[in-house]
Amino acid sequence: MSNHKTILLIEDEVIIAMTEAMTLEKYGFRVVLAHSGQKALEIVEKNADIDLILMDIDLGGAIDGTEVARSILENRMIPLVFLSSHTEQAVVEKTEGITSYGYIVKNSGETVLIASIKMAFRLFEAQQNIISQNARIEAANRQLQVTNQQLLRSRDQLRQGETALHESQERLRLFSEQAQDMIYRFEFVPVRRFSYVSPSATRITGYTPEELYQDPEIGYRMIHPDDSHLLPDLLKDRRSRKDPLVLRWKKKDGSLIWAEHMSSPVYDETGTLVAFEGMARDVTGRQRARNAYEELSAVLDRIIEGSSAGCFFMRCDPPFTWKATEDREILIDRAFATQKIVRVNQAFAGQYGQNPDELLGRGPAQLFETNPEKGKSLWKQLLERGKLHIRTEELRSDGSRFSTLGDYLCLYDSQGRIDQIFGLRYDVTTPETRDEFLQSRTDHLCDALLETDLQGRCRYVSPSHERLLGRGKEILGDSCFEFVHPQDRERAMETFQEAARTGREGRAVYRYLHPERGYIWLDSVGQVYTNPEGESVGLIAIREASHPFTPSP
Repeated sequence: MSNHKTILLIEDEVIIAMTEAMTLEKYGFRVVLAHSGQKALEIVEKNADIDLILMDIDLGGAIDGTEVARSILENRMIPLVFLSSHTEQAVVEKTEGITSYGYIVKNSGETVLIASIKMAFRLFEAQQNIISQNARIEAANRQLQVTNQQLLRSRDQLRQGETALHESQERLRLFSEQAQDMIYRFEFVPVRRFSYVSPSATRITGYTPEELYQDPEIGYRMIHPDDSHLLPDLLKDRRSRKDPLVLRWKKKDGSLIWAEHMSSPVYDETGTLVAFEGMARDVTGRQRARNAYEELSAVLDRIIEGSSAGCFFMRCDPPFTWKATEDREILIDRAFATQKIVRVNQAFAGQYGQNPDELLGRGPAQLFETNPEKGKSLWKQLLERGKLHIRTEELRSDGSRFSTLGDYLCLYDSQGRIDQIFGLRYDVTTPETRDEFLQSRTDHLCDALLETDLQGRCRYVSPSHERLLGRGKEILGDSCFEFVHPQDRERAMETFQEAARTGREGRAVYRYLHPERGYIWLDSVGQVYTNPEGESVGLIAIREASHPFTPSP
């Protein structure tokens, strides 16, 4: 009896649940565990292969076992046996009103447990047999009644059927005339002609049904010459086509539309094609959007493949939601195990000294193979923030190290789940390469870019910093707050420290002493990130404020 039988064991005590599961598996049962009532409800809803439920009454949550049992049995017919340490009459009587498959007292021994389960299966099978027999009897009775009604049907009933058929045809006619789609039937024998065209043809094609009846060849002339080769597909059985047929039609006024067809051939008793019937709808807007998307995708492909920056897409399979209520460490481990690179460009592969195909299928576990804990820490920051600007240390295929500076972004699906990871990064292996990279990316910025340590000492200034603020590399090593107006300095420093402490973006508006212009108003946005050496550094973008700003007292 235990062969291929699956038991859902609902028990909130983990040790007890494991012990009971081992006992059941010893006798050949498959066991699915649920440690709460809510989890049990979810499992029953999603799993049709549960054969029996063994349930504790006290589940230690918001609902007890009897409430869970009622919820399950309201939606599903399944044998349910209570397993409890309670022996009070009131408790036992309470369960009798819910299920009749048994009540087992815990610690009764595995013999009692297995015997009770087998008895529950036999009771359920007997009940199913009774239900099946009753159903057959009821079906036979219904068939007998139908037969009697057929024998008693009179000529008047036949006339009522004819009236109903006429009414049905009339409803079909009204539906066809009011439908937004064009409904048609084109016959090949005895002559080529439209035998029916719905009024919506005028709105879609510009031709009235009467014009199509008088000149059946209009239907062929409307097809765009470049799509005429698709005409034989109209005569195919739509069940053999994966998608509706879409082709271009030239309307009466000369404009082009995209028409989607759902059609089926009609054969006579000898198998000869005599007509085809179908519906056509104007999908011009949808098709233009699809064409625009394909063109945009092609442009994006050219940009990615032609970029000097390394680019990659990493798919999350399955997609997941980063929620505060879930165990973050489990999610990180899952991401490392399941996320795989599905696309890279040549620049990204070249950073590793490999071909793009060699990197496909690799995931975070391989990319951070030499330091998985550091990799998980960075990945956690990315998943929490949705984006990350970071410098990392990597290994080439020959074992040599290289440094990268990159931006990483979480991409979300329509349900708000993280579906893919996109990365864009540059090789900044040496300090000279890093400075050249930063300078090449900031030469033409209108905003000033400033990199500092956590004490606010300047480590890098962009060329635009000197153009905007009148000071350049001479301030390297100095505090970035030195030339802030004394009344604004404390507020600017507090914003910087808050960003360093929380990892979130910080914004400050303050006055700055320009060597030639005096005090000017600046608007800055900064964020702190951790580089691969474990250093936390700040990156601040600064622009001149468009109008004066008065700080709060």
